[in-house]
Amino acid sequence: MTRHLAGNERRHATRLHGAEAHGITTVRIRPGHRGIVIDVSVLGALLETNHQLMPGTVVQVHMEREAHRATIRARVLRCLVSSIRASCVKYRGAVVFDRHLQWFETAATLPRGEAATRTPADAGEGRH
Repeated sequence: MTRHLAGNERRHATRLHGAEAHGITTVRIRPGHRGIVIDVSVLGALLETNHQLMPGTVVQVHMEREAHRATIRARVLRCLVSSIRASCVKYRGAVVFDRHLQWFETAATLPRGEAATRTPADAGEGRH
């Protein structure tokens, strides 16, 4: 896990990079567009998909990890073309979740100042 809060970094929570770190094996952006997670935190994610995500729209993101599943609403912050091939165009879109993704909710990954206000009961809410 790498902490990204130094210098000009604007992120407020630790990002987990790569499937080995976050363990997310399946991502679908409703209505069923497949994607992959580039990085993720309790607050949001960077997703790669063959479908363009329109900034400002609200999407449902379904994710699976080991024996856990979660569907979470998210707002698209930005989307750009990440690669162009003869057969497809790939996009990377940054989304912010409407609530914390609790799979990664530990003192090390919570936004600054929130770790002290969370209780063990809070961390167990909404597990899938």
